[in-house]
Amino acid sequence: MSQTSRQPLSIGSGASVVVQHGREAVLRPGDFALYDTGSPYTLLFGNGIDATFFRIPRAALALPDTALRDAGAVRIGAGNPLAALTAGYLARLADDPAILGGPHRAAVAAPTVELIRAAVTVQLGDAHLSRDPLHGTLCARILADMRAHLADPALSPTSVAARLRITVRYLHRVLQRDGIRFGDWVRHRRLEGTRRSLVDPALATSTVGAVARRWGFTDPTHFSKAFRAAYGMTPRDWRALQHGGGAHTA
Repeated sequence: MSQTSRQPLSIGSGASVVVQHGREAVLRPGDFALYDTGSPYTLLFGNGIDATFFRIPRAALALPDTALRDAGAVRIGAGNPLAALTAGYLARLADDPAILGGPHRAAVAAPTVELIRAAVTVQLGDAHLSRDPLHGTLCARILADMRAHLADPALSPTSVAARLRITVRYLHRVLQRDGIRFGDWVRHRRLEGTRRSLVDPALATSTVGAVARRWGFTDPTHFSKAFRAAYGMTPRDWRALQHGGGAHTA
């Protein structure tokens, strides 16, 4: 196997088949699989398939050649505790390719690869290989859970910690190692979400309050103050400005 080959990862909707090393993986929504471009492989797609491929350098996965071969064309899905989380996280990246191509690319790439590595090693059932990735990707898993529940008004350190089966204190400690404060992270991303939604033509008839609620804000006054503090204008002024109506902020 070539040391410079990459490990594409396939996710999507519909049904597809990855064939390599005498194995074939039938993938359905929520599944994914690795295959090595340095070895012969076959990809088969059914009607209506919507697949996304990620190319990952072998060196980045930091797994032995035997492990990579054993993982090739193996369906990673139900039964793997990290499969749904990893597939959902990758699907979100696929929906917003600017994340991987923008200024945050380096910050996102490392935890993304670590999460994939964790899912693969857990699939292989090697306790030695999987122990470190599970620990090392905890921050990525915490952030993925926070993204998945961003619109839930009940999102809190307690709810995230409960889903990941860790203590709230440990959750804060893990985030702080990467310079992340739970409340600041959630507030910033909710505000960014409302800022985009306020100028989304599909939501043109939704009130500002309705848009705010879509992103987990339950107090209109608090939302308006937070939005103005972050962007220097009220949500209504932002919407009017983007639609050519001008702003009238006092």
